[in-house]
Amino acid sequence: MQRPRLSQGDGLAKQNLANFNVNAITSLSPEVISRQATINIGTIGHVPLRKVVESISCLETTCFKPLAGRTPPIKPGYMNAKLYKCPLCPRPACYKAYGSSKEDSPPCDQPTCLGRLELLRQVSFVDCSRHRLLMATILNGVSVMDAVLLLMSENRPYPQPRKLEHIAAVQMMRWQNVIALQTERAWLSQAAESAHYAKTRAFIRGAVAEDAPVIPVSARFMSNVGVLVEYLIEKIPIPTRGLKCPAQMVVVRSFDVNKQGEKVDRLKGGAVGGSLVQGVLKVGDEIEIRPGVSSKSESGDVLCTPIKSVVRSMNAEANDLQYAIPGGLVQMGTRIDPALTRRDHLMGSVLGAVGHLPNIFMELEVTLYLLPRLLDVRGVVGRTDTTVRRLATGEILMVN
Repeated sequence: MQRPRLSQGDGLAKQNLANFNVNAITSLSPEVISRQATINIGTIGHVPLRKVVESISCLETTCFKPLAGRTPPIKPGYMNAKLYKCPLCPRPACYKAYGSSKEDSPPCDQPTCLGRLELLRQVSFVDCSRHRLLMATILNGVSVMDAVLLLMSENRPYPQPRKLEHIAAVQMMRWQNVIALQTERAWLSQAAESAHYAKTRAFIRGAVAEDAPVIPVSARFMSNVGVLVEYLIEKIPIPTRGLKCPAQMVVVRSFDVNKQGEKVDRLKGGAVGGSLVQGVLKVGDEIEIRPGVSSKSESGDVLCTPIKSVVRSMNAEANDLQYAIPGGLVQMGTRIDPALTRRDHLMGSVLGAVGHLPNIFMELEVTLYLLPRLLDVRGVVGRTDTTVRRLATGEILMVN
């Protein structure tokens, strides 16, 4: 089921390219947060994004229904939510969250309140795979994360391999903005919940997330959702964005929007999705994607041909955009051959203003961070040593 696209007249602030002034735009400008998320929050742990977003924003996440009953997703998923505050209600009941298509000033849903909500933030949740063997999905998603929700299921025993891997990812990326959530709390008594809280504190002790707040949340009974929304608004800072710099975007998804058997005169260019790192992109801008198309010459040398195109449309979920700033996930329609964008062929590429992207290198000198020990050696016959060995010359590495 595809949600209808929202135009410039559905209770959202309008974006006008004719009056656009980069010096007057910030990450909290009403015309920006009305249509686009300006901060990315990663969700890692046991619970998939579907449950988290449903509990935070009261949404029926129809875009994740195809995943129900299947194996965990192997690619990052995304969902936006608007965060509001009612000036008349007491905390934490004054903090609300809805989907990204909600109007900017809706009436408060409390029966005795006559106030209207104030839009304070729009955030984008980046859901990484729960599969313990697909660590690459997390490492691909962290490139666009500004903060992290570490999800701890109270009906699961400690420690589990996927939790150890996710804590290792938090440690590697040196995330400072971490919130730990205790989910599935409806199944436990008060004593068991207190014991689980103590285990959670002990589990994250010594890591970067050691001082992270631990918030019990029940998606079933909508318990403590207001407290979580308050933390997301008050405790997670807006990162500094270079709006005046040349535009650059990290491509995390690319796909072909055309249906099979589409007529030639109705074919559309390929679409890319990602998060802007710096600068501002507008509809009609000329863009470049590097490294682009790779090939080999007759002598065996690798040749890279950057892809150049024009931004034909932009949207954040169902909201149409005239321009996009750093933060949040944005989908962009281009004139690129759909054969080059299908099945995430451009994942990991850099998109930006023509002539302002980094150079293409064939050889790199990098500094590696190895995990101190193997996180899960179950199923490996005869393997009992969990120490990670040093890299050897000629060893094949997967570069994300």
